[in-house]
Amino acid sequence: MRQAVLSNSAGDFVFSPFNADATIVSISEVSGAGFKSSEVLNGKPRQDLSGGKLDQVQITAEAFGGTSTAVLEPLHTLKDADEPVVFIEHINNRGLWTIKQIRKTKEEIQPNGLTRKIKFAVQLEEFANA
Repeated sequence: MRQAVLSNSAGDFVFSPFNADATIVSISEVSGAGFKSSEVLNGKPRQDLSGGKLDQVQITAEAFGGTSTAVLEPLHTLKDADEPVVFIEHINNRGLWTIKQIRKTKEEIQPNGLTRKIKFAVQLEEFANA
């Protein structure tokens, strides 16, 4: 079972999908390669390493049962703090990241307003100013 935890840099505020009674569906990564091509007049293009784009991670999870979107409030609190978060995947500290986006989808909404299923995704971007 995969685990993912986000906390502020002091480590005193933690969000995990498991705190929200959720199950991680997937963790996907995009690693930014920093090669740029330069045209050469009489030959093949030349490639130089130029630093590249920042890495990105997306954590997708689902919460079941009679839940409300209030289970995601701790995540929004972390996002609104305007500081990087510590991302820990399983037992590996992945360093500092910024929360770029939180997406949530409500499914199976009951007449009383409770949602039986909430899908949510957290998009993180590597924090480069560390």
